[in-house]
Order: sequence, then structure tokens, then C-alpha cells
Amino acid sequence: MKLPLKASTYLATKQLSTANEVQEKYRRNGKAVDKEVRDVLIKRMHEGIDLTEEQEKSFKGLDDIFGGDEGWKDLESPVTGVEMQLKVTQQKRGKRSIGIGRGRGLADCTAEEACAWYFEYCTNERMAIDKEEGNPARLEIRKREKIANEKYFATIKTLPFPLHQREFLFRAILRKDEEGFSVAILNYDENIDYGGGIGKFVRGTSFGIFSAKNITSEGAVNRCELNHKVRAYSDRPQ
Repeated sequence: MKLPLKASTYLATKQLSTANEVQEKYRRNGKAVDKEVRDVLIKRMHEGIDLTEEQEKSFKGLDDIFGGDEGWKDLESPVTGVEMQLKVTQQKRGKRSIGIGRGRGLADCTAEEACAWYFEYCTNERMAIDKEEGNPARLEIRKREKIANEKYFATIKTLPFPLHQREFLFRAILRKDEEGFSVAILNYDENIDYGGGIGKFVRGTSFGIFSAKNITSEGAVNRCELNHKVRAYSDRPQ
């Protein structure tokens, strides 16, 4: 005997609802999972990080771009306790002007925790924030040859009308410094299949260095100094 359609629909919905309740009850907290991932990474950071020759050259290239203290102008920072500066490279005829930014501040955590958080771009917490901001895509690209201190990411950022969305493809390289740790951000070129419904977007370019070093603790609170240098632009203006 077949159940009426309404009864079948009700029972199916009820069963799915029960499954969702069980899932929610036993689902692990996303932030707790993120912390466990970072803790494993921090342990690996303490054991040592060996850079490849190509990674060494990548850091050297970024140091050359952001080096020097001339030409920087102070910016009004939207965050108390964070210093921000901007330098615009001299525009050549027929070429775009490109701004380079840098910021400096303090955080109540260790340098290892700060760089691990920055390096792990697709954690549960950061994915949730990105979704709330209305950005349509943020994902990690798995490579066949996996390197422990290097990851590849793709993201699409929503910009105000009439600007098109911007796609950024970048790889993050983690390094242990003499006084702390650094993460280099560099571009890579690849065609990413985001599925349908993304809409139009323009490929953007972004690279930089995020670094952190531990400073003297105030009481029982760990503190570190953060420095972030970035350079970003679009492949064509909109």
C-alpha cells in the first residue's frame, strides 16, 4: 500500500530533519578544528623549515621590491595601534602606477600563531567570514607534489558596482626567520573551474610578505610584532 504523497513528503522531511539534528549534535566545532590544524603546523615550524632554491629566490625578489625606506607616506589607519604607509611607484609612459602598502602593529599571540593563522587561508573560521562578506569563492588548490611549507589558493572578491569581481590566484610560502617567521604571497597562473553562477571577473595580481616576531611578554600575555607589505593591481582597469 502506497502512502499518500503528503504523508510521504512529511516522513521524508522528518527523517532528514533528524539526520541534521544528529549532525549538529556531533559536529566538531570549526574553530577547535582550525586550532588543531594550526597547532600541528606550529610544531612543524619549531622543528625547522627548509626552503627550496626557488623559494629562496622568491623571498629575495620580494625583499628587493619592498626594501628601502624612501618614498613612503603615512596613511590614516582605520585601526587603533596599527601604522600604515603607502608608496606609489613612478609611472612610466604607457604603464600603470602601482601602489605598495605596508602596515605595522602588535598582536596578543606568538609569532608562530600569527603566521600559522595567516598561512592557513581556508580555515573554517575564515571561510565563514568570507561567505558573510558575499565573496563567491575561496578554496585551496591541491597539488600533486605537496610541499609542507607551501600552499596554493584561489579566491574571488566582490567589488562595488560598476567594478567586476576580482580573481586572485596565489601561493603561500612559510619561512623561519632569525627573529620569527614570514609568509610570502606570490602569484601563479592557472585556469580554475569554479562551477556555474560565479559571473564575470577580472584576474588580479597580488603579492607581499607577512612577518611576525616575538617581543617581551607583558605579564602572562604573549605578544608579537606584525609587519605586512603588499602590492596589488588588476590586469586591466574597469
